[in-house]
Amino acid sequence: MIWILGGTHEVPLLLDKLSNYDNIIVTVTTDEAREFLPKDLKVRVGSMTEEEKLSFVKENDINLIVDMTHPFARHIKKSIADFSKKYNIDFVRFNRKVTSFSEDYIIYVKSYDEAEKFISSHPGTYFFTTGVNECERFLKVKNDSRMIFRILPSVKSIEKISELGVPMKDICAMLGPFDEELNTALIKTYDADYLVTKNSGEGSGTKEKLLAAKNVGIKVVMIEAEEENGIQSMDELIKILGEY
Repeated sequence: MIWILGGTHEVPLLLDKLSNYDNIIVTVTTDEAREFLPKDLKVRVGSMTEEEKLSFVKENDINLIVDMTHPFARHIKKSIADFSKKYNIDFVRFNRKVTSFSEDYIIYVKSYDEAEKFISSHPGTYFFTTGVNECERFLKVKNDSRMIFRILPSVKSIEKISELGVPMKDICAMLGPFDEELNTALIKTYDADYLVTKNSGEGSGTKEKLLAAKNVGIKVVMIEAEEENGIQSMDELIKILGEY
């Protein structure tokens, strides 16, 4: 069996290209991510400890692990790479192509910490598209700024951000995809001075957000993705899967 770690839009695209996926099992961390996968696909929802991963591998006779998680899922990426090496399981990392944008309205930062430092010293209205899991860290440097968070409209996400004390007027709970026009409208609606986003690679909506910010004339705080070794061709990945 092939174990694919999912949660990104590339996984459904891959499955659509396969003649069948009888020898594939996908794991995702949330029920929301499960909704985007075929109903007849073997799927496990939830995170796993190392012991649980090992049991999972044995129970499903896994002989290949394919990591297709988000470019910024750094802990998961390292954990599964270390796990596959430790237990001598064939491993492939599929990563998106990441484009660098040389525009003067983009402020590049190398990490969340650097983004926090910039925000703490530049008060204004910030429109965040970095996900609900990063809200708490940015709220710690809120100071006199206004912070609007665009998050998934799931019960868990809304409960989590509400528990952090974010008022309803600063919560934008929507499900993408977001095109340039919609991003532009949202930035204008919230009268944002800065857009905070991650450079998550091709097909992630990054380009559409940048174009929207340019349309409105605001700055973008862009968190750079770390460099990765992996394959970026879907055809190459399909060829590898065919060998198992």
